[in-house]
Amino acid sequence: MSLLGNVGSVLSTRIGIGVVFEEFAGSEIIKTLIPELGELTHHKDSRIRADAFHYLGMTADKSAIPFLEAGKKETTNTNNEEISEIIDDSLEELAGL
Repeated sequence: MSLLGNVGSVLSTRIGIGVVFEEFAGSEIIKTLIPELGELTHHKDSRIRADAFHYLGMTADKSAIPFLEAGKKETTNTNNEEISEIIDDSLEELAGL
């Protein structure tokens, strides 16, 4: 998680983090990371926020929804369409739970 929140993490590291999240999507391990991912949704770097919102959708846990809904309100106010789309995708993934 410290690498995910580090703006200095190189692209290959960020890709590796994504692979790990995909491998463990919906697992109990990923679910334990929801609070930390929620904190990263407020990071000053938009790439880190986007990743956090994306990974929240992979948790397969409804407790991630409040972080996504809060992010949706924030991105509506700032007109950040890219992050808004990521949040919509994550909310859609969690909608069927």
